[in-house]
Amino acid sequence: MPNAHWQTIMNPIQGSRLKKKNPINFDRELFNFSDGGTIALDWTDNKPRDEKAPIVAVVPGLSSDNDEIYVLNLLIEAKSRGY
Repeated sequence: MPNAHWQTIMNPIQGSRLKKKNPINFDRELFNFSDGGTIALDWTDNKPRDEKAPIVAVVPGLSSDNDEIYVLNLLIEAKSRGY
């Protein structure tokens, strides 16, 4: 994009196209701790069946989740490379 304004405008438009073209389903695994804390791991729809298969951990920013465009782009690329 030529500047930040175009990036802001095009992000939701391109994001909705990206989600339709490359849908990713998640399988959430919750871990509860004795201090009351909880951690969730969202596995993609190609959860590794082989223990030797490589795994990529994507940690979104504080205010993000797995539905953000940059996270989806990372997941799509990782899936295409066999992770």
